[in-house]
Amino acid sequence: MRPKWLPSPKNRTRFPFHVDREQAAKSIHGGLIASGEYTMAIKQILLHRKGIPPGVMVSLGSDELRYLKPVRAGDRISVRLEVLEKRESRSKPDRSIVRVRTTLQNQDNTDLLTYIENVLIAKNIPEETS
Repeated sequence: MRPKWLPSPKNRTRFPFHVDREQAAKSIHGGLIASGEYTMAIKQILLHRKGIPPGVMVSLGSDELRYLKPVRAGDRISVRLEVLEKRESRSKPDRSIVRVRTTLQNQDNTDLLTYIENVLIAKNIPEETS
């Protein structure tokens, strides 16, 4: 028996405003929008294209994730990073913890998504050799 939460083959999504233009036009969004998961995936691609800064070891988790406005077909998305705080690691003296606000914006500089990432960073970064 199919669980209630699993979409049937006839209705692959419970949120047709992500995939069906007609249903999306009737929704509170007034048109197709990207899902939150897809939006976060785009954010990750953009971050990797910028390049991961030297010394970044791992994400320790995110806080205050907010989907402020929907991402729509044709939007040109950019990512902005702002360092909010840096502190020494209490347990690892060779590392710091940095809190970074990440914001996605569209072509009109409208904020679409924002959250705070907690990142573990090495203090001493080896010089690159060529």
